[in-house]
Amino acid sequence: MSAIRYLSVCCRRLPATLLPVLALLYPLLAHPVLAQQWRVVNETDAAGDVQTPVAQIRNEGGYTLAIYRDSNGTVRARFTLNDRLYRLHVSICPSYQIDERQTRNTSLNNQPCHLEPRLSEYILGTIENNRVISRPLYELMNGSTIDYRFLLQAGGYDQASFSLAGSKRTLTAVLGADLEVLPR
Repeated sequence: MSAIRYLSVCCRRLPATLLPVLALLYPLLAHPVLAQQWRVVNETDAAGDVQTPVAQIRNEGGYTLAIYRDSNGTVRARFTLNDRLYRLHVSICPSYQIDERQTRNTSLNNQPCHLEPRLSEYILGTIENNRVISRPLYELMNGSTIDYRFLLQAGGYDQASFSLAGSKRTLTAVLGADLEVLPR
């Protein structure tokens, strides 16, 4: 269905002069990366008694990126595969790249990521005295996009992209409004 026809059916009450303008904006508004939104969700631990606020985004492919602060003040990023039958190759951490910056596939201090068949988790930094020194976290809060590339257990590679629009506001809500985030 063309954009003008779709808008004319869905927006019958709008003046006819607005339809051409909306038709021009429709491709931008319908773009999958622009449709992604960061949001705060509460995750409950396995015992069901502790809830943790998490900044989360799901892309059009069903992949999820979640960033949170654990009970020890460690900031973690968790990349989770979609619901397809894919499994990560458990010997190689997925790499991630924020905008055109350095590609990484390790946690803080070049430690390996935590890797399971459906997810990988990275330590981004540790909060001390309401301050965290972390270039990846700083870039997540100030960048445009993050791309993950990963090896699949059955062979071959895949990738997933996430918009970082709105990440700073959501991460601030989850990590603390007074938290100072500094690049190294």
